[in-house]
Amino acid sequence: MNRLVLFAHFDADNRIQPYVLFHLQALKALGAGVHFISNSPLPSTEIAKVAPFVERTLLRANTGLDFGMWKDGLEGLDLASVDEVVLTNSSIVGPIHPLAPIFQRMDATPCDFWGMTESREKLPHLQSFFLVFRKQVMASPVFSRFFQSVLPYRSKLCVVYAYELGLTTYLEENGFRGTAAFPHIQRKSSLIQNLIFRKSLLNRARPKRNATLLYPDLLIREGMPYLKTRLFTDNPHRIRLEPLRRLVQSAGFDPDLLK
Repeated sequence: MNRLVLFAHFDADNRIQPYVLFHLQALKALGAGVHFISNSPLPSTEIAKVAPFVERTLLRANTGLDFGMWKDGLEGLDLASVDEVVLTNSSIVGPIHPLAPIFQRMDATPCDFWGMTESREKLPHLQSFFLVFRKQVMASPVFSRFFQSVLPYRSKLCVVYAYELGLTTYLEENGFRGTAAFPHIQRKSSLIQNLIFRKSLLNRARPKRNATLLYPDLLIREGMPYLKTRLFTDNPHRIRLEPLRRLVQSAGFDPDLLK
């Protein structure tokens, strides 16, 4: 299978972190051609780090976030010989579990596009940190029209509302079927810190239901291969991180990559 990966990167310190290199190596091991697109002004010493894993490196101005990077990465590419396009970014750490079995399972799943997880935050949608589009989607003018319409917003909120929430709906309204590799989890997580806090948190979070931030341990146990970096920066739901580190270590993943 001819698979193309567009990897959107940003780092406030203008570095390529070890977890990003690990991710790029795993994507290349899928047999994919990886295109690395960064909104950071990376020095040549940093760019050299990705050279063993990527076919192309593109640096651009820090606008548009991941959708802006993917738009520029797609521009000018001939997708006629490509079987799948994977869009992913540096907002996740992993893979904690091997990617190949997930792709093999999804190859047998009747759908036109898929993501690792879904969210019901704002609107039901596939989360954009990892999306896979099959040939029938890429060949459609619907796909090109969507990415041609992407504007260089600087606001993350604008990008989320305009593009992350809209992409799933737009494709499905045009007759394509999307699905999640790891469907929404509604059980309670073992990482919420105490019963009183857990109940109040779940009551507040129920309309949003972003499982990657609420239930990362359950997702990892079910085979989901990624953790959001946001868990280790602002940790919005204050889950306990040390048990999560032990969990990924037990799966054979280097916990130092979570730093």
